[in-house]
Order: sequence, then C-alpha cells, then structure tokens
Amino acid sequence: MLAAARTGDIVLRQDPSLRGSLGAEGYRLDVGDRVTVTAATSTGVSYGSRTVLQLLNDDGRAARGSATDVPAYCERGVGVCACYINVSSPWFERLMKDMASQKLNQLWIEAKVRSDTDPASAFWRYYPKPQVRTLVALAKKYHIELVPEINSPGHMDTYLENHPELQLKDRNGIASPPRLDISRPEALTYYTSMVDEALKVWDTRTWHMGADEYMIGSSYPDYPQLQTAATAKFGASATPDDLFVDFINQVDEHVKTKGRSLRIWNDGLAGRNGVVPLNRDITVEHWLGGGAIQKPSALLAEGRQVMNSAYARRCSSRRPVRCRR
Repeated sequence: MLAAARTGDIVLRQDPSLRGSLGAEGYRLDVGDRVTVTAATSTGVSYGSRTVLQLLNDDGRAARGSATDVPAYCERGVGVCACYINVSSPWFERLMKDMASQKLNQLWIEAKVRSDTDPASAFWRYYPKPQVRTLVALAKKYHIELVPEINSPGHMDTYLENHPELQLKDRNGIASPPRLDISRPEALTYYTSMVDEALKVWDTRTWHMGADEYMIGSSYPDYPQLQTAATAKFGASATPDDLFVDFINQVDEHVKTKGRSLRIWNDGLAGRNGVVPLNRDITVEHWLGGGAIQKPSALLAEGRQVMNSAYARRCSSRRPVRCRR
C-alpha cells in the first residue's frame, strides 16, 4: 500500500476515466502543498513530469496554481535521414530524450536495416537488427512513435547496387542505380520483401515509402519502357506517372494487409492529371512547394490526410499537423 503524499512531494497519478477530457497526451497540473500531475495515460503523466522538471529547473520552486495542458497538434516530430550512415544508439537516445523534454512524439527515420532476405544489399552503413530493436525500445521509453522509411522507387541505390536487373535503364541501356524499374513485376516483389522484413524489426504502425524525386535530374521520356508498361496496364491515355502512382497504391495495399498505414512525400504528385488516382488513405507529407506541386490546401480539399513537413534550410525538424478530434 502506498504511503500518503506529504508536503513537498511530487505525485504522479494516472486516471483512465479522464481520457475524454485529457486525451492520450494531456495532463492536469496542480501545485499547492505538493505538486500533482494527473493524466489518463502514462504518456500524459510523462509529459506532465517534464513540465514539472522545467518549472523546478531555475530555483527548485513552482508557483501555486493549476493548469491543464492538452496538445493542439497530434503529430509533433523530428526527421533523421540516416540514409547512407549508421548513427549511434547513444546519439539517438540523446535525441529522443530531448524530444521528450519538448513533448515531441514522432521520429521519422530513414535507416537501412541489414537484410537476411537479401544479403546482397548489405553494403554501405546499415543498421544491424539488434540496434534497431534498441531504437524501438528507446522510442517506447520516451513515448515516441517511430516512422521508418525505405525510399522507393527512387533513391534506392543503397539497395540496388548489386541488383542491376532491377535498376531502371534509359533508352540507351544505361542503368540508373538509384531508380527501381517499376515496369517489371519483380520490382514490387523485391521492395515489399524488404518492407516486410523491416516491419518485423521496427514494429511500427506506420510505414513511409518516400516516393520522392523518382525522376530528379531526368524525365520519363528517357525511359520509354515505363510508357509501354503504363499503356499496357491502363490504356492509351495512361502516362508513366500512372504507373508510378499505381506502384505506390500497390505498396499501400500491401502494408495494409500487415495492419499498417502508408505515408509518402508530396513532390511525386506534381502536376498530376492521370487516370490512376492515389489511394485516399495514404498520408501525404508536404515537404516541398513551388512550380506545379500541389499546395497543402489542394491536397486537403481532396480529402487527404496531410502532414506539414515544410522544407526549411535553417531547421530540419518537422512541422506539426493539427489534431482532428
């Protein structure tokens, strides 16, 4: 049996009945003869304890009173592209600890897991599976949701270097190692096998497939096989962009069978006027604007979930999205 709280104590209380008013992350703070944090969940209690530490940081005292803190934004995140390097677990723990102190709850991370399914992809600075499990445990400790990514069908050189048969080749037969040849059925099989293996170790509810910059520095006409495949699958009015969106939709359908949801970056949707619509349940992370790229308001008008990850040269942290309650 717990002893009664004394004057000067810090009391942490979890009351599930308050879920309706405080949600999953909110808390109530009462400062009198003792400091009491009350929340509906352990996450809310944790956030409240961070606030108490910040209040006491200067002189060890907190002003009397009460406050209720419920987040206006349900996603508050940071992104780390460890695409070609291995960032140490201690570094990630420092990051997550800092995130928790600021009540940030989501970490997008592009990091290559060493594959047993495809040992030929074990080059560059990959992450051994025990290290990934360590990151997953740290995220749970700090109440952070991980959103892992294997970018596709572009930026895949970290996987395709030893798979020339899957690399997209231009009209002159010159291969592009970063580009997966989505005109080939085995391209989807290969990518989803990597996803399945990664999901088992990441153990997250969300998967990010990137889908950005597939044609960066080039253009679809340089790869006529994409137009041929699009026409064969969707008819004479189809374009290679339809093949690209169909690839995304197929990945979406695949991860849904695993109980996950899918996210992509927005720039691959620039200037779309095709016959294949992007699945509505895919969350679009809007990181790049300008030109023919759809504004977030246009994506929202289509009924899509949009995460504001606006690109900024001076800040790499992700922008929040307002909660829909």
